[in-house]
Amino acid sequence: MTALVVQDIKGGYILKTPCKEGWHFYNQLNGQRCDFTQEQFREPLHYADILSSREEAFMDTNKEQYEALKKNVMTYFIHENLL
Repeated sequence: MTALVVQDIKGGYILKTPCKEGWHFYNQLNGQRCDFTQEQFREPLHYADILSSREEAFMDTNKEQYEALKKNVMTYFIHENLL
């Protein structure tokens, strides 16, 4: 879900890689892999960098969760001067 919000703010692509829980979604910005939630995994991920889509990534969430996270991510990006 974070990948959706990051794409809203920064653009780029949504990528995915398989993990024990299913798929993990993250971003590619300016040709660089950007995974803002990699710390949730105990083991390092072996990134496959498979191109995904907003539709596929959104299947893992709902509008209410998405809107709440978007607010938090916007606050973080503003605080860290990333906008």
